[in-house]
Amino acid sequence: MDTITYRAYSGEHELPHIISLVQSELSEPYVVYTYRYFLHQWPHLSFLAYAQGVPHPVGVIVCKQSPHRERYLRGYIAMLSVDKGYRKRGIASALVRHSIRVMQASGAQEITLETEFDNVPALALYTSLGFVPEKRLHRFYLNGKDAFRLVLPLSGADDGSGVPGKSLSALQSRGDQIEEAATSSSSSSTEEDEDDDDYAEDTGKLVRLRRRVAALRACRMITVWPSEDDEDRVSGR
Repeated sequence: MDTITYRAYSGEHELPHIISLVQSELSEPYVVYTYRYFLHQWPHLSFLAYAQGVPHPVGVIVCKQSPHRERYLRGYIAMLSVDKGYRKRGIASALVRHSIRVMQASGAQEITLETEFDNVPALALYTSLGFVPEKRLHRFYLNGKDAFRLVLPLSGADDGSGVPGKSLSALQSRGDQIEEAATSSSSSSTEEDEDDDDYAEDTGKLVRLRRRVAALRACRMITVWPSEDDEDRVSGR
């Protein structure tokens, strides 16, 4: 079996490989500027997996970390992808674990992410690492699919759960309620709460970008992905 090594994102020359990996898993495309938003501001929170003898990465995780409501630091996993030929080798788990360690060492008190509500492998991976479903987000993606927002409480918070003002048991209880609702036939929306503002703070930019791309694409004003020549001019290659 190939030896897998992990290293931090090192520069723009790795961007095409990251786009290729992530694009293959998305239910909707990102423009190149979405990647640069994360990679330029938090390059130390993006990591790649390389297999021995393979010149391009076979796995990638892209994260961010920022102050949340001026109270504590929150980490966010924006993208995670592993080449289909290298799955079931623990690469995704290793990337997530390493990112968690780095963000926790940098002072993060919780880490959040979103994934499609029916993405069973992703949900199994994240819950095995301690993430708890916190909310079901209806029609979150452009394809109309719902998403789960998951949260991982880390140590160091006021109540010992890693989430100021929330206990770990409360999060787990909330996660159980969401999972139960997901298996029912009910299509009613979840009750809104004060965490809606929290969610908007972390993901609002991505949601607005998705909507803008969809609107422009519908008007045929832009292509979703630039041509190779256009991309080369932007990146300076």
